[in-house]
Amino acid sequence: MPLTEKKFYNKVCFAAFLFSLMVVMIHSYNADMFLTLPAEGGAAEVVWQFQHILADVLGPVAVPGFFMLSAYQFYRKCSYKDIGPKMERRIRTVLLPYLLWNFLYYLGYAAAGRIPYLAGISDKTAVELSIPAMADAVLHFTYNPVFWYMYQLIFLIALSPLLYPLLKNRVSGILVIGVELYCIKNLIQIPIVNMDALFYYSAAAYGALHAEDFLEERQLQGRKGTAVRAAAAVLGTVLAVYFYQGITVRHSVFETVLYRFTVPVTLWMAVPGMRLPDAREWMKYGFFLYTIHFILARGINKLGAALLPHSALTALLLYLAIPVICVILAWKLGEFLRKYAGPLWRVISGGR
Repeated sequence: MPLTEKKFYNKVCFAAFLFSLMVVMIHSYNADMFLTLPAEGGAAEVVWQFQHILADVLGPVAVPGFFMLSAYQFYRKCSYKDIGPKMERRIRTVLLPYLLWNFLYYLGYAAAGRIPYLAGISDKTAVELSIPAMADAVLHFTYNPVFWYMYQLIFLIALSPLLYPLLKNRVSGILVIGVELYCIKNLIQIPIVNMDALFYYSAAAYGALHAEDFLEERQLQGRKGTAVRAAAAVLGTVLAVYFYQGITVRHSVFETVLYRFTVPVTLWMAVPGMRLPDAREWMKYGFFLYTIHFILARGINKLGAALLPHSALTALLLYLAIPVICVILAWKLGEFLRKYAGPLWRVISGGR
């Protein structure tokens, strides 16, 4: 069966939660705090390799996945007259949360830097309290590093009136994506917008405009669908392994981008949306998890490093515990704010 609207957004929820969790795994990395690196032999090397695979190999595909989910939803069932209203809605869902969370992180680090113990955890001991410093922090995510993605997304959304007519035409769309890949391969940059982010966003937008039936499984019924999903899983895995060798062996920026593009696309294509169960309630706070996890993961690791024995077992247990703690806190705190501070919740969550 093709994806219904409900099942489509359910699949998006699964993907967004998975990508948020992968970002948490990146910032939960603690091998450098508990182990002597490079770890060679024994339990220490096993733990380091485990964390390396999750944080450094798989984790970096998460934000490209976010770019592609955002672009696909923006350009899905989109005509030129829809661009304006969609951009206006992104003021509430993207711009306002970006500004508010950056402000909250600035205040939090400014306060923590003046409290002796918290200053040691935050590493921010001299945060300037002034209008220029605050403006810089709010506009440029100075104290909220994970929001570089939101910063890029805002500019990508602003480019929509230009991107839409180019990508709507099949030929010019292919040319645009080809030019982006050429620029990536030759390390050509443009102001403000990262070229790789533009590629992820444009490719997903092109898919939404020209391959919706395929990407939403309307052309993947019965045995044909099973065969296509299996082929996508195999081909995507082979390509991902090849491109990852381009990162580690050939040190290729171009193949790095292709690897980070291939993995989210493979996951989307290989998993049948109609067979996914309904997303659990704790999975519906993926954006909130993304916004609060960094300070939680950093704080828990620093506290653990100060109080717990430095061993491979400690590093592993804490690494596995932090994502669980972050998910539960995001879920329960989100539920609380939704119930008792509705207006605030709607702003910080972007109405999600």
